[in-house]
Amino acid sequence: MNLAKQILIALLLGLLIGLGMNLWAPNLFEPVDTYFFTPVGDIFLRLILMMVVPIVFVSIVLGTTSIGDPKKLGKIGGKTILFYLTTTALAISIAMTLALIVRPGKKGVIDSGVDEYVPAEPPSIVDTLLNIIPTNPVEAMVNGDMLQIIFFAVFFGLALAMLGKKSELIKKFLEQLNDVVFYMINVIMYVAPIGAFGLIASAVGNAGIDAITSMFAYFMVVIGALVIHAVVVYGFVIKFMAKKSPIWFFKGFFPAMSV
Repeated sequence: MNLAKQILIALLLGLLIGLGMNLWAPNLFEPVDTYFFTPVGDIFLRLILMMVVPIVFVSIVLGTTSIGDPKKLGKIGGKTILFYLTTTALAISIAMTLALIVRPGKKGVIDSGVDEYVPAEPPSIVDTLLNIIPTNPVEAMVNGDMLQIIFFAVFFGLALAMLGKKSELIKKFLEQLNDVVFYMINVIMYVAPIGAFGLIASAVGNAGIDAITSMFAYFMVVIGALVIHAVVVYGFVIKFMAKKSPIWFFKGFFPAMSV
């Protein structure tokens, strides 16, 4: 059985067991959740989070280095930023439209404390741009500051590309490190079904049937927005800009999407 099926089955079992214990064995649920559901879910999340910084840094450095010519990187970078901003604007528009139509918050029974929420003052554009540049790249990696890590990784990759043969040893090391990182991720994914089971059982068991019912509309809005964005927006881009079949793309991209 492939990993995607294992995870789906684990999610279903976690849903049934967590909800069942909440309804018929609430006294038993708390110790089981404390010593099994929550720890198992947290272990899986920690293993995944452990790999985020290494895989982002190594992948971006190698990707930048492989382009070779910095002029090409500048063109690709500009197109990437434009593409990112455009698709993000479309994603937000789709989500807000669905939320305004369905209004999932009206159907809820959960006190989210929205009335007391006070948004923080957003930083200026200048401060936002300055904060992308790390004063200490090691500290950025420790704190998991993705924008600063990405900036340093691109800068590091450009330096390797410009140095050419002088940096061959470092490039080979990074390629081997990339293989090691992906091997570690493949190993971690073997525990994904158990982690998914623990996470969903804990969440459903703690929330109960009322909370699940009230959040169902929200789930549907999120899933609907994701599907529309993937099929319509990305499908359009793949068909008319990349001149490829969207079905071909989604088949190839399915392993990453399933994670």
